[in-house]
Amino acid sequence: MFTIKEEPEDFLVEEVIDLNLSNGKYIYFYLEKRNYNTVKAIEVLAKILNIPFKNFGFAGNKDKKAITKQVVSVYGANEEKIKSISLNDIKVEVIGRGDKPISLGDLKGNRFEIVVKNGGLREKRDFFINYFGEQRFGKNCDNHLIGKALLKRDFNSICEKLGIEEKNVNGLKKYGIKKIKFYLHSYQSYLFNELLKERIKECEHFESVYCLGEYLFLNKKIKNFKLPLPNFDVEIYDSLLEGDGLTKEAFIFREMPELVSDTVERDVIIDIKDLKIESSKDYYLCKFYLPKGSYATVFLKSLFV
Repeated sequence: MFTIKEEPEDFLVEEVIDLNLSNGKYIYFYLEKRNYNTVKAIEVLAKILNIPFKNFGFAGNKDKKAITKQVVSVYGANEEKIKSISLNDIKVEVIGRGDKPISLGDLKGNRFEIVVKNGGLREKRDFFINYFGEQRFGKNCDNHLIGKALLKRDFNSICEKLGIEEKNVNGLKKYGIKKIKFYLHSYQSYLFNELLKERIKECEHFESVYCLGEYLFLNKKIKNFKLPLPNFDVEIYDSLLEGDGLTKEAFIFREMPELVSDTVERDVIIDIKDLKIESSKDYYLCKFYLPKGSYATVFLKSLFV
């Protein structure tokens, strides 16, 4: 089985993002980090700058065991104090200002340079099936269970799991809606992966193991199509939800309306751009570009054994 991320330097990621600079109230800066995921790194910055986590904007939660560079926005911070931050594994560089916070919609994609060891190349493919990657489910691969508990309104157990003292909706709101959304998205991602596997198994495929089961990949490329993520107005997940004791109406959060969102669709087939694979005696070096929302780790599972 191939390995990656033996060292953070083996996994380099840089965002490709369009910025519109102005004299706005939001400060934009590059966040380059090592051995932190984005949320944890921003929690560190929030503490140093003495401003709430919600004042920060970013386009995605980048891996922990990697060296990643992304654009972050912040509101209500002192620019000189940002420039003075100097930490071993977190570096910041002020870019300028803008009129709006950074969000997922600003991201175009990511460029990767990844060292792959102890594996063999299956067959060089320039496409893959767009599953959600393991990092979507957390270190212990159980973030989706918190999301499921959220849909079941089991607020007490969620607060217990997350170490929140006030074990109710107010406790979750104080913890942060933005962070709570990550758990909900994790469960939606799990269901998406399960539904996508059901579709792919009807075609000629091969398997690759991941923390919640297996991915099924196509031997031959098919025409791209889209699948919606689970939501209150989507019926194709009804049987999967029923298996977990839920219905689609659970996605209507009257207790926390901020968690309710419009239904989004996700591409099933992703084309790889600028793919280069360099081989040596001990490892492969893979360089490529992926559009936003796609996972390099999933692509590598389709490429290596």
